[in-house]
Amino acid sequence: MTLFVFRETRALKKMFKRKVGLPQLQKNLNESASRINELLSSWDENKETIKQQFGFCAVWAESFAEKSPSKDKLKIDEFLNEVKTKKLFGKTKITITLDSSRQAWDLYLQLCTLNSRIDVIINDMKLD
Repeated sequence: MTLFVFRETRALKKMFKRKVGLPQLQKNLNESASRINELLSSWDENKETIKQQFGFCAVWAESFAEKSPSKDKLKIDEFLNEVKTKKLFGKTKITITLDSSRQAWDLYLQLCTLNSRIDVIINDMKLD
């Protein structure tokens, strides 16, 4: 009986963390994507800020992946592969290489796709 209660409590705790934490991560990603969209119009002046915003998005996407069910992690990993997250000695390193505005726009499109997928995930969680 105690083991059953322990497992159920752990499952409820995970579900509660997802339902509370994931919408805030979604909000952060959407705000950052909007900021990137504004900055892309003047690429030359805003290169570093754009890279910084993509870095924030990668961190939030990683956090989202950690709190998501495994089937959703695969979808998030597609974006993380684009920003080249690497694990070295147990630490994650995010490398964002943007040499042109074209690459930035392509990465922005990947981010928009990620945001759409996360919207679907959040809506599916509301039904649970």
